[in-house]
Amino acid sequence: MNKNIIIRSLLETLVGWVLLALLLTQVKDVTFVQALLMPHTIALMVPAFVGACIGYRRKALKKQGTV
Repeated sequence: MNKNIIIRSLLETLVGWVLLALLLTQVKDVTFVQALLMPHTIALMVPAFVGACIGYRRKALKKQGTV
């Protein structure tokens, strides 16, 4: 797998994690660190990373014309 795909997926996942934590701080009235470390936010970021990897990989293959 291309290193750029993994890096872009990680960055996208981190941005999503931070945005989700900011949303939870407003909705659930918890601190930012608590929102980051909640088990369900961490559990949501794992499939988000996998989905981003799959999406970027498919995009790269489509650009090459192999899909």
